[in-house]
Amino acid sequence: MTRAQLRQTAWLTSFGDRTVELVCKALQAEWGVFFLLDETSAGYGYCSRGAPADLPLRYTAQNMELHDPLHPRRLAQDQRRFTTIFDPSLFADSRSRNEQRHFWAFLQSFGARDAAEMIFWNGPRAVAGVSLIWRNKTSRCRDIALAASLQSYIEFNLVGPSSGLPAGAPAAHMDELTSREHQIASLVCKGCTNAEIAKLLGVSLATVKTHLLHVFSKANVNNRAALAHYMSLRATSRQPRLRTS
Repeated sequence: MTRAQLRQTAWLTSFGDRTVELVCKALQAEWGVFFLLDETSAGYGYCSRGAPADLPLRYTAQNMELHDPLHPRRLAQDQRRFTTIFDPSLFADSRSRNEQRHFWAFLQSFGARDAAEMIFWNGPRAVAGVSLIWRNKTSRCRDIALAASLQSYIEFNLVGPSSGLPAGAPAAHMDELTSREHQIASLVCKGCTNAEIAKLLGVSLATVKTHLLHVFSKANVNNRAALAHYMSLRATSRQPRLRTS
C-alpha cells in the first residue's frame, strides 16, 4: 500500500468517526458502526460508537453472518440503501423468516429494540455503510425521509475519497501469522481497541500491543486502518495459513 493510499485510508477513518456520530445523533440510535466495503462487499475500517466490545466476537463465534438479513453483502447484492430489521421484503419465505428471527434474538440479547443498515454507494459500487441499533422505545429509525437525506449527504462527501480506494490485494507478502496474531488482527478489523481485545482474550494490554506490532511488521503497515484494509483484501485472495506456535 502506498503512502498516498495510507493517507487516504486514514482520512476515511476520521470520516467514519464523524459519520457514525452524525447518523446516531440524527436518528437517535444508541449504537452505531461505520465501515468501508471492498470490491467484494466485505467490511473493513470499522469505527464504532457505543457498541459493546463483545458484540463482534459473539457475532463471529455464533456464525451470525449466515443469519444476518442486514449483512452488507446481502444488501449490496439487492442494491439496497436504508433497510430496517423488520422490512417485510427481507423475509418473504420461511427460510429467511427463520434467519430473521434467529438474528433478531441475537440482537435482543444485547437489549436491542430496533436495528437498521445504511449502505453508501459510489455509482454502481457499494463503498461503505453504517449499522445502527436502538435500545430505547423513542427511535427515529422509521423516519425514512430523514434517513434518505442523511444518506445522500454522506454519499456526496464520500464519493471523491472512496474513488481512490485500492481495488486489489496489496502486492506485499505477509509472513504467516500465528493463531493468536490472526485472532488479534481479526478483532482489530472489527473495530476493537487494544484494551477491549485484552479483556476479551484474557491477556495483558502489553501482550496485545506486542502481538499487534508483529502483525503490523508482517503486513508492512503502520496503523489499524491500513491493517484492516490489508486483511480484508488478503482474505479475498487466499485463506490465511496459521502456525500453531
